[in-house]
Amino acid sequence: MLRPSTALPFLLLVLPALAQDQSPREYRLTTGQAFQGKALAISEGKVHMKANILGAETDLHRMLTDFTPSSQINIESAFVAAADFEGHLRVAKHAAELGEVDLAGVHAGLAIQSVKGKPDETQRTKIVQQWAVASLTTKFDAEIAAGHVEGARHYLDLLSGRLHDCVDTAALHAMDEKLQALAASKRVQKDAAATPLTDAERKHVHATADAADKEFRLGLANANKTVEAVRHYDAAKAKYQASWKEIETLLKKHDGDAAAHAELHDLGAHVMDGAKRSSLQAATALTMQSDYKGAMTRVNDVLAYAPSDKDAIAMQQTIVQAQASASGDWRWGWRSAGAPGPNPERKGKQMKR
Repeated sequence: MLRPSTALPFLLLVLPALAQDQSPREYRLTTGQAFQGKALAISEGKVHMKANILGAETDLHRMLTDFTPSSQINIESAFVAAADFEGHLRVAKHAAELGEVDLAGVHAGLAIQSVKGKPDETQRTKIVQQWAVASLTTKFDAEIAAGHVEGARHYLDLLSGRLHDCVDTAALHAMDEKLQALAASKRVQKDAAATPLTDAERKHVHATADAADKEFRLGLANANKTVEAVRHYDAAKAKYQASWKEIETLLKKHDGDAAAHAELHDLGAHVMDGAKRSSLQAATALTMQSDYKGAMTRVNDVLAYAPSDKDAIAMQQTIVQAQASASGDWRWGWRSAGAPGPNPERKGKQMKR
C-alpha cells in the first residue's frame, strides 16, 4: 500500500502545472503547427481556445484530436480541479491510451494526492494502484508481443521497482522470464560450425550469465522485502561482473574472429545491461525505504563506468528529489530520462518530453 504523501510527484517539479491551468502555454497541432494559447472550454471533443498567432489574439475552435497527444492531455488537465479524483484518473487513463506514459503517471499521482486525508483515501488509492498495474502490464505484454526488448524492460522495471508493492511477485518473475527469453532470441544465433567457440566454452559462459539472471529474478521475487531484494540485486551485479570477466577472457582468446566476437559481444551487452539494472533496482528499493545514501551508492557504481548513462542520471535526480520531499509520490513519475519513447520501428522518432 502506498504511504500517505506530502508532496506532488517528482515530475510535477519539472513539468508545467497541470491541474486547472488555463494560463497561456504552447500547444501543438498534429500538422506540426505550434502556438501560444489559453484553453477556455472543452465540450464533446471540441476545444475553444484563445490563441496568439502572429502577435494577435484570436478565437480558435478545433477538435481535441487535432492536437498532439501531449497537448490533448494538457488541454484536458486545464479543466480538472486539484480535488477532482475522477478527473485526474480519467486524464491518466487517456494519457496512457495515447502513449503519454509520463503524463499518465503524473495524473495517477495527482488522483492519489486529491484524496489525501479523506475517509475514502485507502479505497481510492487502491483503485489507482490496480489501474496502474493493469495498464503497465498491458503495455509490457504489447512490447513483448511486438518483440521490443527495451520497451518491455522499461515497463517491467517500473512494475518491479516503483510499484513493486502493488504487484504479485510471482507475476514479476514470470514477466522477467518472458523478457529474458525475448532478449535471448534477439542475440546472434549460435552456429557451432561458424564460430570457433567450443561447446564447453559456450556452455560455461552462458551458465555464468544464467546464474546472474537467476539472482536478479530472486530480487524480483523478494521485491516486497527490501533487505532481501537488495541482497539479491547486489549478488546479481557481482555475478554479471564475473560473467563479463569470462567474456573478456574469451574475446582475447578468440581475438580476430568476427563470428566469435559477435556472439560474445551480444552476450556481453546482456550482461552489462543486467549489471546496470541490478544496481538501479537496488537503488529504487532503497529509495522506497528512505535509505538515500545506500541508493546513491548503487547509482554511483553505475556512473563510475557509465558517466553519461541516462537511466542512472535520472535515478540520481529522483533520489535527490525523493529525499528533499520525504515523500513516496515520486514513484508516479513513470518516465525516466533513459526510458524509451515510442519505438522507432513504429513511430520514426521519440516522443517529445
